[in-house]
Amino acid sequence: MTTQPAPESTTQPASESTIIIPDNRPIWPGRPELIYRQYLAEKEAWLAENPGFGTLASYRRSRGLEIYSAVLIRRYRHALPLWRLDLDTETLLKDDIAKWSNEEISAWLDWKEVQDQEATREADREAEAELIKAGGYGRSKERGVRGLWDRIDADIEARNVQYRFTN
Repeated sequence: MTTQPAPESTTQPASESTIIIPDNRPIWPGRPELIYRQYLAEKEAWLAENPGFGTLASYRRSRGLEIYSAVLIRRYRHALPLWRLDLDTETLLKDDIAKWSNEEISAWLDWKEVQDQEATREADREAEAELIKAGGYGRSKERGVRGLWDRIDADIEARNVQYRFTN
């Protein structure tokens, strides 16, 4: 169902003739705001049990988390979305370009590393299953760069259908 304003010949105001359909899909779990909120909850819980870690570096070191260099933080600052998402209203704040803190970027990089490891394991499992299904090497009909790009495009489209506010 699409929403369209009423034709210009009617006397109704446009706001009364427009149907607004709420988007009830979940927010994409890769949004930095959601990742940072989860990171802060874990950090606060850990600090409550282990007081005395005042700096971000001492906390990260104690948890075994990587301390990212300023160069890496600066590089990935540009990989994050341009606008922040207000988690309370679930709207993008386009008034000002997002300025991500070093801690927010570090939390996102921690999350990204875990996601990359899980994706690698999943890709390995899928490749092994495809290999077994095809009957061995060189027998797959979906091989090559074109097959890879087709799978990537399908994955992106599925994510955009399932979630709101994807990158």
